[in-house]
Amino acid sequence: VDMPYKYESYEDPIEGTSVVLTIDEVLQHYLENHLEDAMIEYGLQNGAAAIMMDPRNGDILAIATTPDFDLNNPMAVEDEEVKALLSTLSGTDYTNALNEYLRKLWRNKAVVDSYEPGSTFKVITTSIALEEGLAHEGERFFCPGHKVVGGRTIHCWKTQGHGSLTFEEGLANSCNVVMMELAQRIGPATFKKYVDAFGFTQKTGFLMPGEASGIFHSMNKFNEVELATSSFGQGFQITPLQLVSAVSAIVNGGELLRPHIVKEYVDSNGNVVESVEKEVIRKVISEETSQKMRSMLENVVSNGTGRNAYIKGYRVGGKTGTSEKIPRGTDKRIASFIGVAPVDDPQVVCLVMLDEPTSYLKQGGQIAAPVVRKILEDALPYLGVTPQYTQEELLSLDASVPEVRGLTLEGAKKALTDAKFKVSVKGSGTTVLDQMPKPGARLSEKSTVILYTEDEQQQMVMVPDVVGRTYDDAKRILQNAGLNIKEGGVHQTNRAIAAMQHPKANTEVMAGTIVEVDFVDTDVD
Repeated sequence: VDMPYKYESYEDPIEGTSVVLTIDEVLQHYLENHLEDAMIEYGLQNGAAAIMMDPRNGDILAIATTPDFDLNNPMAVEDEEVKALLSTLSGTDYTNALNEYLRKLWRNKAVVDSYEPGSTFKVITTSIALEEGLAHEGERFFCPGHKVVGGRTIHCWKTQGHGSLTFEEGLANSCNVVMMELAQRIGPATFKKYVDAFGFTQKTGFLMPGEASGIFHSMNKFNEVELATSSFGQGFQITPLQLVSAVSAIVNGGELLRPHIVKEYVDSNGNVVESVEKEVIRKVISEETSQKMRSMLENVVSNGTGRNAYIKGYRVGGKTGTSEKIPRGTDKRIASFIGVAPVDDPQVVCLVMLDEPTSYLKQGGQIAAPVVRKILEDALPYLGVTPQYTQEELLSLDASVPEVRGLTLEGAKKALTDAKFKVSVKGSGTTVLDQMPKPGARLSEKSTVILYTEDEQQQMVMVPDVVGRTYDDAKRILQNAGLNIKEGGVHQTNRAIAAMQHPKANTEVMAGTIVEVDFVDTDVD
């Protein structure tokens, strides 16, 4: 029915605003690239997730899951195995299989999936004990490899035991027995109070849809056995976003912040209409406890299970985690590592979670810590964090290969030997036509630079397989093949082995090419 004109009113349109995100496209690129590499390298059966947050204000700087999908064609099936399966189905079976695949593909694991955090939760247990004055720095504990709680024997991940160790070493070595002892001192009521205070039983309030909440024990069922296993992150579930928020609180002075992905709203002229400010939900721990925790987390990376996250020139802290998926005994695991850098002035907290690795190495310290290291190696220089090397680190830094093309052979030799490189000459000419590695490449001292003179063709060689080898073996094998090695990660211990290499084995390359080999210490949780 038409209304009479006298009842008509006109509302002027209100212009909408555009959203500016906290996401940094460069950091997002780093996160996605390294997560995709991990997906392939470790044969992840259920994907991976990663989050990078600024603990000073709650900004989500980057967030990624893998496998991902094409936003412009979200229904596309890229996985060849899934394509093959779908080709054998029809009707309802086809529709159900396709929908199940797309449902998994579209899930943001970092926000909507919950999981058992495993040993990364030991950061929480340790901070509670410190805040409540129930443990002190230098206090000694003893780990025989197990602890009897409520008539049940609960093992440490290191079944032969850690022996006598300090409070700090308990966290650094990820000792379950130390954590269970701390939990007994804390008690179920206080433990649960902090679980709530750190935000594990509520949604964070993050703006992205479908956020899950943590699942924790009710007090009437929170017995001594559940308390013991909770101390090292088993028997309950949280989300990756909740863990990043909680660890950010632990390192930023104790403030639990609401994570946000919107920085500001702007109008069509680019004017800021509204800025999203830092929002403190509550104060959880003191600045004093936070300062002690930063030091203890750095010790995890310097001397403990987080060694594979160590970066020359940067003070990195963190915690490893490996959780066994339900049902137990299937060997399905989630490997994770949460890193903080730089620990003296935290600017980023970065969590990487790798779901169901099928590689030989499966522990969080073995495979997730190196991924965080690679992300931070890219991110920290980009963020303007200046490296501060120790004297020992300065002595071990790689040197830049000088430009010697076009020089006389003698001049080129002198320039390279002055830079502490070895020289190999191919040909009988007197002028350098080419060199390998190219100028600007970084190599350790005494590496070999091959000089090609004007009457010699460049030699091609096949890259040998060094994965699984020690550093000394890998270096010898590559040098014997006429190649150089550039090592990444931890290679100084006798437990370190090569986890991956680039170029891959059986690739044909020029003699003198640098083969990048990533080493990991295998004796970690």
